This record gives sequence, structure tokens and C-alpha cells, in this order.
Amino acid sequence: MLAVVLISKYAPKRRLLVGIGAAAVVIVIGASRLYLGVHWLTDVLGGYALGLAWLSLVIVTSLLLTDPESYLTNDPSWRPTLPSHEPGTFKIRDLVIPAR
Repeated sequence: MLAVVLISKYAPKRRLLVGIGAAAVVIVIGASRLYLGVHWLTDVLGGYALGLAWLSLVIVTSLLLTDPESYLTNDPSWRPTLPSHEPGTFKIRDLVIPAR
């Protein structure tokens, strides 16, 4: 989480270095826990999964807190749409594949 806070304050070139450094620290710590025999592989993988989920929540929350208008707007220009439809005209029936 510290890396997320630091990344938001640095220039783009340094952001990459901070992100790679944080990921390397996490991987080395997980590997050391396996090497020392204090955790099973499933424990470390579960920790990675839980950490990734928490990181995702922190990133989404920080994005919403810093600029909520750009993410919560009704302007459909930033939302992905199907190429064959105008924004707002998508129907559930479009998902159904017609029988041959």
C-alpha cells in the first residue's frame, strides 16, 4: 500500500521503479517463507491473492477519492460499448445466440 501512495506522488519513470521494487520485495519475502519452511506454498499463494485483492480495493478507492466525477459521471464516452450499437441501446437479447 505504501507503494501505491508513493506511485501517486512520483513522475512516471519513477513509478515504474517503485512498482517493480515493491513487487520484488513481495516475491522475495514469499520465497523466503517457503525456503525457511515456516509456510506452505498454499499459504504464500493465498497471501498473494489476499494482498492483490486488498491492493485492488485500495487503488479503486484512491481513484474514486481523488477524482470521483470522472468515474461516476453519466457521460457514456468513457464506457466501453459494443461496436454495432450506440451507447445506451444494448439489450439483453443481444447476448442470446439465435438458433440455426
